[in-house]
Amino acid sequence: MDKKNDKIIEVKMKIVEVKKLNYFEYPLETLKIEKLNILDIPFDLNLNMGINNKEGIMDFILTVHFYQKIKDEKVILFGIKTSHKFQIFDFENTFKKDKEGRILLDNGILSSLLSIAISGTRGMLSLLNTSDEYKEILLPILNPMDLLNNINQAKN
Repeated sequence: MDKKNDKIIEVKMKIVEVKKLNYFEYPLETLKIEKLNILDIPFDLNLNMGINNKEGIMDFILTVHFYQKIKDEKVILFGIKTSHKFQIFDFENTFKKDKEGRILLDNGILSSLLSIAISGTRGMLSLLNTSDEYKEILLPILNPMDLLNNINQAKN
């Protein structure tokens, strides 16, 4: 459910596909790293989104790279790229369009779907990491609305 014009609307959707597009990890020995501070592992998260208006499909493609800073250089430890596809039923009426016919995406709905995609990516990481050290590094709980706001700020 989402709030639109002070009215609660129900958004019907289903997950149509969840897929690992890519995963990699570099052994610490190869990177010449002796010990990691697992409580301080930065990461980059990138979001690409695709929309198929005819089928009402929204695809959230997340790329996450975990790295260690060594002498002001990012040394990538491991990463993943995932795709989470959602079908929004009654797509045309769920999202409004501007005067030029472009879809106006509702941040509340996007936030909910992005949260699911992030959680799914977190789960894949927990299954795919093979190194004992990497298994201890977690993708933290993120506020999807903050991510969407950062994207909107970058556009302006």
